[in-house]
Amino acid sequence: MNRISRYLGGTRLDYEVIFVEDRSADNTKELIQKAVKKNRRFRAIYHEKNTGRGGCVADGFRAANGEVVGYLDIDLEIAPSYVLEMYAAVKNGSDAVCAVRSYEFTVKNFFRNFLHFVYLVFSKFLLALPVSDPNAGCKFFDRKKILPILGRAVDTHWFWDTEIVKRAQLAGLKVTEIPVLYVANTKKKSSVRVFSDTLHFVSRVLWLKKELREVRK
Repeated sequence: MNRISRYLGGTRLDYEVIFVEDRSADNTKELIQKAVKKNRRFRAIYHEKNTGRGGCVADGFRAANGEVVGYLDIDLEIAPSYVLEMYAAVKNGSDAVCAVRSYEFTVKNFFRNFLHFVYLVFSKFLLALPVSDPNAGCKFFDRKKILPILGRAVDTHWFWDTEIVKRAQLAGLKVTEIPVLYVANTKKKSSVRVFSDTLHFVSRVLWLKKELREVRK
């Protein structure tokens, strides 16, 4: 939170930061409450029940006041220094700007990264996505144009990232991408279940492909 405040405070942006607390099991809520009290540009939404990634982002976008909205995962594995570049891309004509992560492959995370690569190839091929890394946790949008599309997204969890990109594309939005450096937080305990989560994502790609085919009929 301090990193976000320091970076944005050094820009000329008239910004606000909205934290969406999704019934975390740890002390995240308490940390957000303290941060909001210290910074007048910080606001918070506290969910009474868990809604997942998509539900959090959509609620934040609806509550925002700015013309440009976007999100970063709170662990900041994608640095807040990319915010200005994303913002500028939207102001210069893009309706949606998606991060494309670049990170180091190691023996330790080889299998996880391999499955992630397979998913990206699979989803891009079947859905004809306009970006190469649809589930990266950093995207910015023209708020006026993305608001009507939020209600069309069915998945409110991790697949939301991929679904919202596809629905933005189908709505005629100009979707672009920006390369970013992804630095994994090795201290955090990951909730990712590599094999089962990959199967889940693949099943959601097939579901979306089927749904879009039926809509066109």
